[in-house]
Amino acid sequence: MKGTIVVYVHLIKLMFQTFHSCRHSQPYSGTCLQALVQALAAFSHQNTIIVLLPLATFQQLPPRIQEKIRLPEDHLHLASSSHITIPQSAQSLLALVLLATSELQQLWQHQQFDIVRALGYTLHIIPHCLQEPSRFRPPDYMFAIFFLIDYWNQLSPDLRNQFAALIGLEIEELYVRLEAMRHS
Repeated sequence: MKGTIVVYVHLIKLMFQTFHSCRHSQPYSGTCLQALVQALAAFSHQNTIIVLLPLATFQQLPPRIQEKIRLPEDHLHLASSSHITIPQSAQSLLALVLLATSELQQLWQHQQFDIVRALGYTLHIIPHCLQEPSRFRPPDYMFAIFFLIDYWNQLSPDLRNQFAALIGLEIEELYVRLEAMRHS
């Protein structure tokens, strides 16, 4: 990003805002997804949840989201702190975010808004669990994954496998349990 004006943003807050906008199929969800893709790429290089986002990308976001994700001036010292990262125990959740963000972006571009809403709902709790992995409870997360049941076969095999791995089941067993939830 040499020569580019940048803004420090909080990656976890951007994730939450993006998935929340997808959950409600907001008209700016595509813009949020593009910003999240850029922020995740920055994270892969910086390995801190305080990442640099190009100002031009940041300014495309709604002001309400800008306020929530921008690192305040009095917190800029955190930008150089390498201990503000995603714990090793949350790497499987991060893998889900990476896969799902890419898939959400494709679904949004193809105007598959019902699937975007369902996937946004399923993902909206993940950002909080990235910082505190102990908050993630696989049996409870089955309820969130259930919202994808009508679109299950439209999701990529990699994403379905990642959901199954998070729950600790083989993909076929996860699908059987989701179908059982539908009929209970």
